[in-house]
Amino acid sequence: MGYQQTFINDGLDSESSFLKYPNLKKQLKQGESTKGIDIWTKENILDGLNKFFADHQRYPTSVEIDLYDFLPSSRQIQRSFGGLRSLRKDLGLKIFDYGRGANRSKIAFEGNKRGGDGEREMEQLLVNRFGEHFVHAEKTLYKYLRPGCNLRIDSKCRLDFVVYAKDYTFGVDVFYTTSLRNLMGNVNIKTKKYCDVAMDIYLVNLNETSDISAESLTKYVNNKKIKLTPNIKLLNKSDFLKIIQTTPILKVI
Repeated sequence: MGYQQTFINDGLDSESSFLKYPNLKKQLKQGESTKGIDIWTKENILDGLNKFFADHQRYPTSVEIDLYDFLPSSRQIQRSFGGLRSLRKDLGLKIFDYGRGANRSKIAFEGNKRGGDGEREMEQLLVNRFGEHFVHAEKTLYKYLRPGCNLRIDSKCRLDFVVYAKDYTFGVDVFYTTSLRNLMGNVNIKTKKYCDVAMDIYLVNLNETSDISAESLTKYVNNKKIKLTPNIKLLNKSDFLKIIQTTPILKVI
């Protein structure tokens, strides 16, 4: 047909995936030659979606599609098939729009509930490590603003926690997200909120899943057009707990 498909060839798991999904195709990376027009068929995309579903027990959002090796970019889907929602419908998928109705309400309720539970758990973990006197919840940020920042001194901007360790003060913002797409939206909002704060801020995701892994967070941060300011650290809960276990503590004299 005048083009070359780029198939998986990166290990036993990839070989078995190719056998299970014969139309599976791998997304070209930046700088790789297409040797012609890079054409994706509905069969290619359906196998990619089915593989994602088998791995994660749900279908990907548009943002996750861009980060998934076995699907074309969301821009390609828009250009060739009229958009992701239309393509999901054409392929006969049961849920073809995550942003409407009961699907969105269920996701929001689950995130709010688990986020509140996770915040209380995180407070206890911080207190156990650093001591109650050195963990301040719902701390206002005006004392920690950089000179000349745009945030007003009387702003009610707060952090979930400010922690006083030995020679190191840092902030913690915990959140629960149900997908990588929602995580990206959360991070964009929080980045604007904390970029003028003169201390390290840890954005801690409480819902570490196979698609919200440390690797996917690193990939997202590295690919962001507007980079995170150096004081903002995005990581999953498990990695954050490793950091605080090696952070020297203050002692009450």
